Amino acid sequence: MKNIIYLFVFMAFTCFCVSCGSYANLDLPDPDIKPVIQAYPTINECLKISITPSYSIMDYNNGLNEIILAEVDLFVNGNFEERLLCDGDFYHSTFIPKPDDTLHIEFINNAMAISSQTIIPKPISIENHQFSHNTFIDNYGDSFSELTVCFKDIRGEANFYEVLVFHTYYNEETREYKRSFPMEYKSRHPSILSEEILQYEPRSLLFNDHLFNTDSINIGFAFDRPYPSYPEKYCNSTIYLLHVTEAYYRYKQSYYKHLFLQTPTIWTGVNEPIPVETNIENGYGVFAAYTMDTVTFVVPYYAN
Repeated sequence: MKNIIYLFVFMAFTCFCVSCGSYANLDLPDPDIKPVIQAYPTINECLKISITPSYSIMDYNNGLNEIILAEVDLFVNGNFEERLLCDGDFYHSTFIPKPDDTLHIEFINNAMAISSQTIIPKPISIENHQFSHNTFIDNYGDSFSELTVCFKDIRGEANFYEVLVFHTYYNEETREYKRSFPMEYKSRHPSILSEEILQYEPRSLLFNDHLFNTDSINIGFAFDRPYPSYPEKYCNSTIYLLHVTEAYYRYKQSYYKHLFLQTPTIWTGVNEPIPVETNIENGYGVFAAYTMDTVTFVVPYYAN
């Protein structure tokens, strides 16, 4: 909400300044248009890839939904598997990945060769979780619900994780369900604090196992509890715990920072952008795998 207020004030101030000044023609360089790939392979699901063109800041409304037609080949563990088919929105594969599979894609369009590679992480399981109300007090005295997620770290290799919560609501007028995520996460866990990501208001928490000294991990974090509004009714909440690749981890971290710094504030305006990391050779975006476990529960405050 605070960002919305800052944005409104900033836009009003900008319009005032522009109306009092003169216009200048900017000679901007031609944008370097490249394919943007978005794909998150996982087990038990066929691969689906989005490939769209990049665009400059002056062409924000152009080409956002335009898919690039190309030949996209999938290789599994070094062997050619299949050529993906496009349905007009996505490229689809019939192959279902397994843990430890190495997936490699090659994209050819107008003599432009683009490629990327990822490895399917090993599955993980949420062994237990604990929820408590108003037990986390931040530096401003505000209270938050707190959740602890317990799982086993996979030893012998560097591991990267993501955890998030979604609340589900039922609209009694439209008879539709919708999901929403907490607006803010907080934590005092060393592995999360060491990421220095909380100040960027992330929509999930990413961390690694560098500071873990045991296999049994308890990750604690806090968030604002569900707030249904008429005619919505709270149904339940779901924990998502993901075991992700390093490329996934780095992409998401840089994306959250980039998104936050590009939101204007009344004090700083628009900050210097942070480039979003990519593992796409000769392109943008991400081709990064994950495995996931979920647990659905009802927040005790709403339980009958």
